[in-house]
Amino acid sequence: MLDAIHQAVFKFQREYKSDQKSNQKSDQKIYALMEQDPTITIQELMLRLHMGESGIKKQIAKLKKAGRLVRVGGAKGGRWEVQK
Repeated sequence: MLDAIHQAVFKFQREYKSDQKSNQKSDQKIYALMEQDPTITIQELMLRLHMGESGIKKQIAKLKKAGRLVRVGGAKGGRWEVQK
């Protein structure tokens, strides 16, 4: 029984660390995709990165707050400006 608990805790810790690492890289992936295609949509980002809408929006907000990303124009006809 103790062994099963230990294995479950170990698995959880490994997955948690993996999620942290992938989250740190998600903003970089979004940044690179927007740099390549300034008209990319959130839906396209979701498909390419296998992320949910809220995760994409969270990373975009992080990039905007850091001054690395600006939205120019409206939601349908606008584009992303990547700041270097």
